[in-house]
Amino acid sequence: MTTYEIVCTCGATLRGNRQRTHQIVPCSGCSRKLFVLPDSPFAGLPLSPRPTAASQPRAGTGASFWRVWRAPLVVGGVCLLLLLVGFAILLPSLSRHPVSQVQAEEADPSALRSRLESARRALLDGKRHIACRELDIALRERNRWPEALTAKEARDLNQLHRQADLLVRLLALPLEEIVRQGKLVRDQEEWKTHFADYQGRTVVFDDVIRRDLEGRPVLGSHVIEVDNELVRVELEDLRVFGDLPLDDGARMIFGARLARCSREARGGWVIRFEPDSGVLLTEPGVAEVSGLELDDDTRSTVERQRRWLEK
Repeated sequence: MTTYEIVCTCGATLRGNRQRTHQIVPCSGCSRKLFVLPDSPFAGLPLSPRPTAASQPRAGTGASFWRVWRAPLVVGGVCLLLLLVGFAILLPSLSRHPVSQVQAEEADPSALRSRLESARRALLDGKRHIACRELDIALRERNRWPEALTAKEARDLNQLHRQADLLVRLLALPLEEIVRQGKLVRDQEEWKTHFADYQGRTVVFDDVIRRDLEGRPVLGSHVIEVDNELVRVELEDLRVFGDLPLDDGARMIFGARLARCSREARGGWVIRFEPDSGVLLTEPGVAEVSGLELDDDTRSTVERQRRWLEK
């Protein structure tokens, strides 16, 4: 138990023993009630000994620290040194041998030309999907290493790929049958959903192409008629006809991907194609694979179209 000593504002001093609970003690001078804190629960416990000079750190503590950490620091330094040496030894082999050799093989112009000719043979043999797959790979390799082929070889690769893609997507039904199906569906939104099965499919035309009075390319003789109603085949969207000499009406063999087939506001059914999908056939064998008779006139037409594209 500890004692307390309180000086009141009136100058009187109160002394006494603290209790386990607080106390309210009246001042002996002015009778003012004073508050006395309770006794501390730690009263009577032994105090911690104050540090002596023997327990204070001395100037030699650094030497003790080095004795404790010397071994871990030495081991860590040796491991780091070995790691750096090993990395320096392996770095040249990692950055030079396997990567550069693979790139050299893939960028080999002769290998790329061989793949191109292999795809051409497959296409002429009627193996359209195999040819298209090989040409897809050849295109990726050419795009990765543009210097592997000459400018003419690169153009030939692009044109052969477009022709192969045209044959792979060929529409199995005649255009008349698609229009007939569309006329049976009353709701236009429903027909759009149905036509999605044909959208993107390709159609090959062999016809005389000339320009009408408004300068638009039109089919010269091919007519599509369904239930005594003429169907317009719109070629004006195809950019492939932009700069071609069509004023005299030349025979052309070409293909394009279907974009729409619907009844338009100004009346009548109209077939339209994707603007960038027009492809001129420039390989006699491709024309034959597409179902055309490979006579002298067909050969000359294909050769003329090849010269057009080269110009």
